[in-house]
Amino acid sequence: MIKKIYSLFAFILLANILFAQNNTIYFMNRLPQHMELNPAFQLNNKFYFSLPSVQAKVANTGFNLKEILVKGTGNQVDTTYISQAKLTESLHKTNFIWANAYVQLLGFGFKSEDNYWSFAINNKTDAFFQYPEKLLDIRKGNYDFATKQALPLDFSDISISAINYTEMALGYSRPFGTQLTLGAKAKFLKGAGSVKTNKTDILLTTQLDDNGQVESITADVDIDVRSSSVPYDISYDENGIIDSVSIDDKSLNDDYLDLFLFNGSWGMAFDFGATYQLTPKIMLAASALDLGWVRWSQNTKQITSKGSFTFQGLELVPDANGNINIDSIATVLSDSIIQSLSINDVDEAYASATIPKVLISGTYQLTDHVNVGAMLRADFYGKGARLSSTISSTLSFAKRWQLSASYSFMHHAYNNLGFGLSANISAFNFYLITDYIPVRFEQEADFIVPLYMQTVSIRLGFNFLFGYKNKIDKPSIEIDDSFILK
Repeated sequence: MIKKIYSLFAFILLANILFAQNNTIYFMNRLPQHMELNPAFQLNNKFYFSLPSVQAKVANTGFNLKEILVKGTGNQVDTTYISQAKLTESLHKTNFIWANAYVQLLGFGFKSEDNYWSFAINNKTDAFFQYPEKLLDIRKGNYDFATKQALPLDFSDISISAINYTEMALGYSRPFGTQLTLGAKAKFLKGAGSVKTNKTDILLTTQLDDNGQVESITADVDIDVRSSSVPYDISYDENGIIDSVSIDDKSLNDDYLDLFLFNGSWGMAFDFGATYQLTPKIMLAASALDLGWVRWSQNTKQITSKGSFTFQGLELVPDANGNINIDSIATVLSDSIIQSLSINDVDEAYASATIPKVLISGTYQLTDHVNVGAMLRADFYGKGARLSSTISSTLSFAKRWQLSASYSFMHHAYNNLGFGLSANISAFNFYLITDYIPVRFEQEADFIVPLYMQTVSIRLGFNFLFGYKNKIDKPSIEIDDSFILK
């Protein structure tokens, strides 16, 4: 039953899999998309036009396949399975699974004297699932047979949030003096759909009988979930109690425009950035992105479940390893929560914050064609922040090619090697960028897996770039004003 509840959250989490900004593109200053991460950045082109582009990324902080896959023994030697024990060991105190969907529908910009203007229409999805390390402790039950003590399991750290919106962004930047450049971007947001948890408090407590044996388990539940533009299909049993909750596919197909476009949901967001040319070779930069919100005013619903449920007569005998088969408890618990759900159409509006980001960087022009840089980044999800850092080296060939190699620490992983390629054919530009290149594979059963991968990231797209003026590259042989050989 609980899987049917999860489908409510999975709807937006998986609907747009999975596009996002990455770190490697930050250092590729020949691309208009480079300006997405700092509105003070300016191109050396007088005008650009961007065709639709996408970037795909999915990541988790909890584990990689190497940490959780185990090969069988004996007559199961050809079998590979996921070890629950190793999965538990690999988790951190707080873990994230997230997807940030990003599709650029249209973009253009131009330079007028010292001023640089840009405009873009983008579709974004920001979604994350936060869960505590102790979530998997439920497989052991919540009674320690070694110490003979009841250990309440508190799952209040669980949080789910997802938001999809289309933004229309107007950006502007200009230098102030010879060293400082400031930029800002204002974004009008048109909301499409939202799911957010206000509360997910679940506490499991074990009760003992007079002989110190497990007698029952009590679940104290307080759940409050808000959503907009997510159509529910609710079925009831013969007693009028909710039996299941799932997505209404018919409404998705028939009422698509009313649900996601003409739903009265809108918002605003802002980007701010600055660069400072400390020396002729060293540039410092900082930016704060996506500072905003979306207000949801129509097709809003609220899911609540509050109460205390006591389960008796459950199979609580531990196996040889001291673990309890939790299947019966999970089934009874999920059925009880579903049957206690209250789903209401909510007239009052609510707001969802966009995901703020802060980036700080420094770059050094090593030679006329090579620069190196470092960047620190923080993405603020829920009550915490996801931190990452990147170092990069970028090689530029006149105005035709740009290659970038990066190394990042992100998602609690140190093995993120990235690569970026930008190529020009006259005014036409093509780029391909990834934050993670898998380098180690292993045969597992009938398939090959990248063992240490926690991130999947790729972005590609096309631009038209006009009026290029290189501030660094110089001609090696000058013939006359009309012909320059580089």
